[in-house]
Amino acid sequence: MKKLIFGLILGVLIVGFIGMIVAESYREGVIIITTEDNVTVEELNDLVASYNLTWEEGSPITTYGPLRGYVIVLEGEEQSWIEIFESESIIKSVSLSPIVHLCDCDNLGLCTGQNECETAGGYWYDSACNEEENEFCGTSTLGSCESDDDCETRGCSGSVCGSINDDTSNTGSSCIWWDCYDDEKYNKECGCVDNQCQWKDKDDVEDNETGKGRQGLGQIIRGRVKAGIYTSPTGEQIRVRELAQNRFLLQVNNVSADCGCELEEETENNKTKLSVKLSNGRKAEIKIMPDVASERVLERLRLKFCSAENNCSIELKEVGSGNKTQLAYELQVERHSKLLWIFRKKMQVKAQINAETGDIIRIKKPWWAFLASEPKE
Repeated sequence: MKKLIFGLILGVLIVGFIGMIVAESYREGVIIITTEDNVTVEELNDLVASYNLTWEEGSPITTYGPLRGYVIVLEGEEQSWIEIFESESIIKSVSLSPIVHLCDCDNLGLCTGQNECETAGGYWYDSACNEEENEFCGTSTLGSCESDDDCETRGCSGSVCGSINDDTSNTGSSCIWWDCYDDEKYNKECGCVDNQCQWKDKDDVEDNETGKGRQGLGQIIRGRVKAGIYTSPTGEQIRVRELAQNRFLLQVNNVSADCGCELEEETENNKTKLSVKLSNGRKAEIKIMPDVASERVLERLRLKFCSAENNCSIELKEVGSGNKTQLAYELQVERHSKLLWIFRKKMQVKAQINAETGDIIRIKKPWWAFLASEPKE
């Protein structure tokens, strides 16, 4: 009898916790409706008005696919309104509104296209929505050259620095002018550096022409990293961008990692090692690039991609303390799960991988993860 009572009490507690978890995942007083194809805005507006309901600001959304939007209802009546709208012939689907950050001026990183980005007040560059134009954003083909005469600017906005020997059939650039394309403003020039055509500071190009360039055969150059394109010891192209508040963005094969660390370079024979000085005084070399770190974590989590669609972000940071301090990539992602193998719920997962060895340090999930299934996605 005691076991039965204890089991009932435990069951009530678990259900209560589940109720709180599920409830916290959705906004109160709002539902999302999506129409069938070929439904007009007038038809949708008339339907919502017929129930004396109103749209949330910004709805209905008329771009990219069927009409959809957020409808304001009384708190506690969300499920009833879902059933009502599901009975309407022009409605394809209705659901609760999950608590997520949307693409806006405070969350530019969640914008997934140029139109969305510009509407939110950002500018679209390098497949990402950027807050401010605080660095030069021209691109380089790294084509072969012997002198500056072998290099030229091209593209609709003149933002591409390439070699006259390049195959120009696939060379293109945005025809929208951004201030970050202004080579004069950012003191940039398209020239031949280390036998590759690329944008560089004018001073660097002038030094290269007089035989005083930053990199010489057999010479080791050390210093703080600047924005530009580097070649790793393994031959990978690493793009480094300077962000606001002394942060950097490392990009390899379209995978980026944000870093608020003290980033240094060591270049020899045109190959560059990037490292970070840790708080314990040790210098940690970045041997594992963001794309490799992301691939390993995603494989472990059984996920296919890391993007704005699943609120995925990668940060290069210092973890641990004292002698156990490590340089690691921290990947945060939102994945689907089924609580008690029944209730759909998004799960926030955080994983850390050592940037020197590639070993996974830890994976952190919500406390209730042992009560949920995580399908491959």
